[in-house]
Amino acid sequence: MRRSRKRDEGAIRIDGVTVWSAFAVAKRLGLQEDSVRKYAIRRGIGQKFATRWCFTDEEVKLLENRMTRADYYARGSRA
Repeated sequence: MRRSRKRDEGAIRIDGVTVWSAFAVAKRLGLQEDSVRKYAIRRGIGQKFATRWCFTDEEVKLLENRMTRADYYARGSRA
């Protein structure tokens, strides 16, 4: 199994599947890395690989959806 890690880039290829580190997801969504990990643990998404939490593209979309809803309610725009 070949693995490349770049903390700033965040994308990791594992066995032909692109996964994103919690750091990269947090940076992309403007959140703290710890809050991304906590949310993932609560929802049962993501996978710990060695010392990192990793998320597939589908799981990143779930996290983006969560952030979008949080922003929506934070603005007070309830329809």
